[in-house]
Amino acid sequence: MATPVTVKGWSAHDAQAYGPYFCGSINTAQCGRGGVTDGHTWVWACDDQSDGKGYAVYYTLKNGKTGHVADSNGHSSSCGNVQVTISSNPVTIIQGVDTTDDVATDPVGA
Repeated sequence: MATPVTVKGWSAHDAQAYGPYFCGSINTAQCGRGGVTDGHTWVWACDDQSDGKGYAVYYTLKNGKTGHVADSNGHSSSCGNVQVTISSNPVTIIQGVDTTDDVATDPVGA
């Protein structure tokens, strides 16, 4: 499974990740999108394709702990959205992941 890469020096702002572009009928469409919101404490993930592949956003907290939030219902109407931390230990890195083929975007500073 893909894991986020710890990157130093990112600025503090809410961020979004788009992709990877490895989904759809010929593996060229954007798999999904996700991001971090609400003071870097909530992570969300939305599966953009009805192709049977899973989608999640992997994250790294300020203290180095990692985890992920998935869009558990596939390409249905709602997305995954979870409070993963508190403001004193914010999300610092996010990464969009096609969880079926283990393909990920580059890490994005949050």
